Amino acid sequence: MPERTTISPNGIVVEKKSSRGILESYSFDFVYSVFSDKVFYVHPVEKFFTVKSVDADMTKVIDSITVNSELTTGDRSAFRGIFPYSDNTFIACYSGYTPKYVYSMAVLQYSRDFTLLKKNIIPSGTFSSVLPDEQGNFLVSAKDDNYELVLKKFDKDGKVLWERKPKIVQDLRFRDCTLEKSATGGYILRSELYTKTSEGKADYNNEERYALIGKVSEEGEVLWYYTTGRARYWNIIRNFAETPEGDIVFVCNSINTFGSFDTETPMQITRLRPRASSVGEESVISQDITISPNPASTSFKISGIDNISEIKVMNSLGMEVAIRSETINTNTSQVIDISTLASGVYFAQCHTATGVVTKPFVVAR
Repeated sequence: MPERTTISPNGIVVEKKSSRGILESYSFDFVYSVFSDKVFYVHPVEKFFTVKSVDADMTKVIDSITVNSELTTGDRSAFRGIFPYSDNTFIACYSGYTPKYVYSMAVLQYSRDFTLLKKNIIPSGTFSSVLPDEQGNFLVSAKDDNYELVLKKFDKDGKVLWERKPKIVQDLRFRDCTLEKSATGGYILRSELYTKTSEGKADYNNEERYALIGKVSEEGEVLWYYTTGRARYWNIIRNFAETPEGDIVFVCNSINTFGSFDTETPMQITRLRPRASSVGEESVISQDITISPNPASTSFKISGIDNISEIKVMNSLGMEVAIRSETINTNTSQVIDISTLASGVYFAQCHTATGVVTKPFVVAR
């Protein structure tokens, strides 16, 4: 049964409250605070999902609906989220394939008392999430056939306004993506990242996944992102909060995928102070530049670039975590020691006489 835990920005549990006697006959996987006086609990299954609204003190069920999917979903839940909308209404979303086999998103607008007001079916892209903006348009996060992040904006009638692939994350391979409005403007992006094969493809057969949290602008560019998680675990960021100082506090759960799912599943609470990444645009052609191995454990080798004067290693927030600036042989591969770095996504920035090139790599142990 659902249990509500309230955590302070300093990571201290200040309250726990159980729904025993109210929701105990249901398995609710999602919780949404859409209105100040009620909380939504969602039970998703393959062909439908059930939504129950409970008062803020968790004493009674106020309203309940069951939404049947009009889209083909296969063997997984189609539910994609509930969000506040205009004029004291909210939207509920699910996804799946149309009869013409186009992966789409159903956007349902409801009143406070669960009366259906409007429905749109928009061609969103695979395994997507949706979020409305102040103008009533919809920002959709999806992934392409190569598991790269794609952001699209639709108007309230389902017409495409723009479509973008954020440059800063093009080398990452995304699983599910979730967008939520940020208190400081733009959106907060959460996702799981697949590890990559030696060919650079998403290794979706490997259950080891890192968690990502980042900031997306109103125009669909990723301003910064941060990856975290334990090696050999399935890492998920379920919840986050923004502090008055602009910090991000999030909870990452690490699930043991190589043994019992009931053991060794630690919870990590992290507080970030984001700043725009200083990982800049490339001014050196990088098609022939390689980092190997990638992912790496203790060291990696950079090949395919001459006249390197300095190599900087930066984390996903643009902070320098290692630097090599001594005289570097101009025509040989460079080996960089990363044995002190935690698992996650990093950038190797190579400085030459003609410019700078930045290449991402993954530390995995």
